[in-house]
Amino acid sequence: KQEAYINAFASYMLANNLSPSVLQSNANATSTYEAAQVYAMQKAYEATFQEANTLANFLSQIEHSSKVGEVIIGALMPFKKTPLNILKQGTMVYSPIGLVRGIGNAMTKVRTGEMTQVEAIEQISRGLTGAGIAAVGALMMSLGMIALGGDDDKRKAAYDRQMGDQNYALKFSDGSTYSIDWLSPSVMPLLMGAEIYDTVKRASNGELTDQSIMSAVTSSLMRIGDPLLEMSCMSGFADALSSYSEGGTEALSNIIGTSIKNYAGQFIPAPLGALARTIDDTVRSSYASKDSSIGKGTEQFLRQQRSKIPMVSMQNEASIDVWGNERKREGAGDSIENVAFRAFNNFVNPGNYSSNKRTSLDNELERLYQSTGDSGIFPAVASSTINESKQNPKSSMTPLEFSKFSTTKGKKSQQYVSDFVNSEAYDQLDDSEKADIISSLYSLATYEARKQILTDPLRGYDYSQEDYENVLGSGVKPYEYYSTKKRFDGKWSNYEVVSKYAEHADRMGMDDAKYVEMNEALNDIKADKKNGKSVSGSREKKVRAYLDDELNAGNITAEQWWYWYAMEYSSKAKNSPYEWQWTLHDNTDSTSTQQIDKDKANQGIQYATTLKKPNR
Repeated sequence: KQEAYINAFASYMLANNLSPSVLQSNANATSTYEAAQVYAMQKAYEATFQEANTLANFLSQIEHSSKVGEVIIGALMPFKKTPLNILKQGTMVYSPIGLVRGIGNAMTKVRTGEMTQVEAIEQISRGLTGAGIAAVGALMMSLGMIALGGDDDKRKAAYDRQMGDQNYALKFSDGSTYSIDWLSPSVMPLLMGAEIYDTVKRASNGELTDQSIMSAVTSSLMRIGDPLLEMSCMSGFADALSSYSEGGTEALSNIIGTSIKNYAGQFIPAPLGALARTIDDTVRSSYASKDSSIGKGTEQFLRQQRSKIPMVSMQNEASIDVWGNERKREGAGDSIENVAFRAFNNFVNPGNYSSNKRTSLDNELERLYQSTGDSGIFPAVASSTINESKQNPKSSMTPLEFSKFSTTKGKKSQQYVSDFVNSEAYDQLDDSEKADIISSLYSLATYEARKQILTDPLRGYDYSQEDYENVLGSGVKPYEYYSTKKRFDGKWSNYEVVSKYAEHADRMGMDDAKYVEMNEALNDIKADKKNGKSVSGSREKKVRAYLDDELNAGNITAEQWWYWYAMEYSSKAKNSPYEWQWTLHDNTDSTSTQQIDKDKANQGIQYATTLKKPNR
């Protein structure tokens, strides 16, 4: 502040063509000195974001009015003038908005004497500077060098954060990011330009069909202050907003609880937490169970404070990513170079560097998302709540259980999806079908992780779900099970039945749509009736005629003709010139099998140990 004061004082003297001797010899030395002093003090306050601020003064009055105000306001906003003045200068002074205001004041207030020409020129100059920075922001955004506020889809946004993305950060060619929120207010016009460019681009691509470009731009500009919430001096306020948004009917009590915890948490020095993060290269979890004996909020607060104490922080479980791996800090490792890198990041570096953690699997999921718009193809952050079922009550996992659950869920998800993406079956499906199967694989992985926790001796529940157990007991990889069941547009729900029909359709070169078409056509063929009774041989004659028409029209081959004939009339299978069709009905009586199928279908169960006539 002293340096800013000296520079501003000297600038005033120079701008008014005054030498230091004037302050001693001129009769008006006192008034000249006071004018220079007022100017210099104002500029010094502005340079350090300490100028008078009505809202900041109001909050300070509330803080000092009572002990309650001291705790709540002191916890939510320990710094008031600085962040509010940063927001003011970043959005209203050094910005295109400041330029418009400056031009407007030069045309009105200067003329009425409310503002001097120097003050108006200074406003315009600051506005021009901000507009220039905004233009640079638009250019950088067009080159993919800036990351903004994250995806609107919460699942996608959470996944992106675990992959190394950051909000309001520089983006490098390798996908790594470096946060720039600490550059406020200078960064605000930069992000303003980036936001405007991004909004206009999305509008031109037809992504903003439900709102006008102007309203979308306005909405983007309203987010310019978001980087302020990323700053450490606003962490308490950001936590309170999060508590409010997640609190529902308990929002107010959550805000008060968050305020008290933030206030108490200020007693552990920040350098101590930085040292803990330097020593321990693993990101630690502060998760607490809703069923905690001392209350979730209290236990979570104690675990948060424990994570700030060197060595003691290692008692907390490791934070687990969506793929079931322990989350590591940048520069993880015990070498001197890695420890020095972490020390630099924690004690010197004002921003935060995050490497790109995406693999080829993650890149393929991103491509699928762009194709389908379905965020369900991304692995979700694990939920700590076990929902109620017929076999177990609703409960909340302990920290250790949650760590095991997250690990199992993540690793199973990665294994199943990786197997699927690298399979031949994957290339034969369209993107929407791929997305559906991936979602099913995640559900299966979640089931296995939940079962592991519930059947543990500590809980001892006999937990199982038939649908998932059928997948696990099928003898094939999960993706094979789900992709096979998608055959024939899902006409048959039983895996064994579908896999047999698929095997034979593939063997004789018939596509799924044609297989279903012929199945339904044959099902519609009925025997002639006489005196209320079926005429013997009449349906078989019609079946042969239908198959002959299909063969003569070139719609099926001779092998396919015999397949469907044998499927309809098992006694004729031995007449087929294609030996593999002789065993279609081995050890299976056609009439009795159809009745068994009918009975089991009525029970919601369809099993087939050998291939039977399609259950239509």
